[in-house]
Amino acid sequence: NRRRLEGEIIRDGILAAAGTLDRTVGGPGVYPFIDPALWQGSSGRKWPGQADSDPATWRRSLYVFSKRSIPLPMLEVFDKPDAVTSCPRRSSSITAPQALILMNNSFVLRQAKYLAQRVGRDSRDMVGRAFEVALSRPPSATERERAEAFIKGSPDGLVDFCQALLNTNEF
Repeated sequence: NRRRLEGEIIRDGILAAAGTLDRTVGGPGVYPFIDPALWQGSSGRKWPGQADSDPATWRRSLYVFSKRSIPLPMLEVFDKPDAVTSCPRRSSSITAPQALILMNNSFVLRQAKYLAQRVGRDSRDMVGRAFEVALSRPPSATERERAEAFIKGSPDGLVDFCQALLNTNEF
């Protein structure tokens, strides 16, 4: 049965598919990049976020530092529980911003590039490998044909294809 996943699971799944997930257990929280325009308008707010390209931020979402006044957009849009009040059950919504953040977020774009590197540009079966890594199944003949045509259609075709896989409902 289909079910909506939490933002933390989606983020961890993207990192795992890209091969960049840091599975180190324990230690301090991490401060992923948050666009300063989202939090600098208020006095006293500080966020020591590192760049999306910093592997130190690729730890499991369990280790993402949470600050009530500066929410991480990737988790916030997928109904991260409110840290101010008790939450007996997480709300579950399906909204357009969820799809938009997966299509336009710099974190997702960067991880799609790592996924493309992982499946290999020179591999004879990069489409099959991408499907196996991202969706845990081989592509159908039609999917393979369309994906190969899509990849050949632009210089960044493999990265765009990998990003599209990360945006599928099946992922």
